[in-house]
Amino acid sequence: MARPGDSNQEARIEGYLDRARLTYGTLEDPDFSFTARAFNEQPYRDLVAKLAEIVKVEDMTDLNDNTCFDYGLIQRRAEWKLKLSMVGPYAMLTRVTRGWPRRFRILSVEVVEEPTAGTEQAIVELVREAGFTMISAADAEYSVRFAADPGAEPVDGPLYRVLFSTIPEEVEDLSWRYRY
Repeated sequence: MARPGDSNQEARIEGYLDRARLTYGTLEDPDFSFTARAFNEQPYRDLVAKLAEIVKVEDMTDLNDNTCFDYGLIQRRAEWKLKLSMVGPYAMLTRVTRGWPRRFRILSVEVVEEPTAGTEQAIVELVREAGFTMISAADAEYSVRFAADPGAEPVDGPLYRVLFSTIPEEVEDLSWRYRY
């Protein structure tokens, strides 16, 4: 949720929602047919090819609940998840920890200085050069009204559901909330 007086965040959110309305038609009764078209067209294949030059790329996209291309990125002992929205030019990058339970740290806004920082910075630069806006955790968690299933009533939920996945929040892995 926006901090009181955070007009920059409110303006960003409205921009995301404007784009989402263009893609879905409406947020109250959205048309999800764009996901099959996007999947067939593979509009981000050039970016994925560039990423594959620096990390192993695994496509984990599931059209049953994703409104994004979902990639696992692996380099030796480091692992990340990259989501590229089908709604618009929006991306989210998270670092995945080893072991159990697996934890994720969102890296979309700032890359922290750690041994993998060089690779993370290269990933972020490639994604940004491809024209994507990196979504922050605060923006992804911002509450908006959206009907995440055809014919369902709109409910309040995170912007993340509009841009990346239609899975209800209670079962969605918004795991960057679990800081490590």
